[in-house]
Amino acid sequence: MRKKLLELISGSLDRFLSPYDSIILLDFPNHSNVGDSAIWLGEMDFFRSKGKKISYVSSIETYNKEFINVYFSRSPIFIHGGGNFGDLWPQHQDFREKLLKDFPDTLIIQLPQSIYFESHHNLNKAINVINKHPNFILLVRDWESFNFAKTYFKCKVLLCPDMAFAMNYKRIMPILNSKNRNKKRIVYLSRTDKEARQKKTLKSTDDIFITDWLHENISKWQLIYKILVRIEKLGSLSTMKLVQRLKIRVADLVAHERLVRGLNILNSGEYVITDRLHAMILALLLNKPVCAFDNSYGKISNFVNTWLKEVKNLSLFKTEEEAIKYIAKHYFPKLELLI
Repeated sequence: MRKKLLELISGSLDRFLSPYDSIILLDFPNHSNVGDSAIWLGEMDFFRSKGKKISYVSSIETYNKEFINVYFSRSPIFIHGGGNFGDLWPQHQDFREKLLKDFPDTLIIQLPQSIYFESHHNLNKAINVINKHPNFILLVRDWESFNFAKTYFKCKVLLCPDMAFAMNYKRIMPILNSKNRNKKRIVYLSRTDKEARQKKTLKSTDDIFITDWLHENISKWQLIYKILVRIEKLGSLSTMKLVQRLKIRVADLVAHERLVRGLNILNSGEYVITDRLHAMILALLLNKPVCAFDNSYGKISNFVNTWLKEVKNLSLFKTEEEAIKYIAKHYFPKLELLI
């Protein structure tokens, strides 16, 4: 599965990378959601595997237009992928549209995204910005998003798997080989944010661990990253250039810590139930049987129906109740008693 999807990722991106020695990657996910860190690490590992130098990275908050113009005006700009193309997470869409306005002549590639707009006003705003940019490439990670983008946007649109599948597998292997596997029968990793559908109130038991992966303790690498960001903000452009190499390395360590936290959560059970796309993806990479059900707008089923329909360890459902009944019938009868 992973090998085939990685080949498809290369087929989508290699043509845009080949003319360049260095690239820019923006919208570093400096937050606790493990899924975004998995995507980020896949992006970084992929670019490095192609021999490309990542010259500049930034989060939304630390983005510096002047710095890019002074030092890297000839480099293409890649935007972090995920599930924030639309108006559900407006800060990311606002940043995306700002970039297109700030760099009207630069090649800008949006790495694979799911698309979802609730408001026609916000969609029309995005259409207006995107359709004015002559050199914007939009990669999407499911057929629903592809058809949506082809309907409304004039830019080049490509179908591409999620970048988490481009992670170096060495990041996964220590967890696969650890002794922390299967402490619980079931890990139920359940969304607690605005993408969650209404669900039953379940409680953890000796056999079932119910959690989300948004909570984290501040690590030393996160503190170092904050210090480097402060130096960037207070220093000159030349200082920023000196700090960048170290900041890129520390960002990788921060993201890897978050990935390991998420992998350890998933690895603590024999079976996984989840409505998080990347909990599903990472559990499959850990060779766990997964029962997945949809978030608020069908992101998981859209992705599975595009890429993962033949995966044996994966069962897909529309609702939480259907997923729980299935795993109770096939793996763990006591679970149904908690519904």
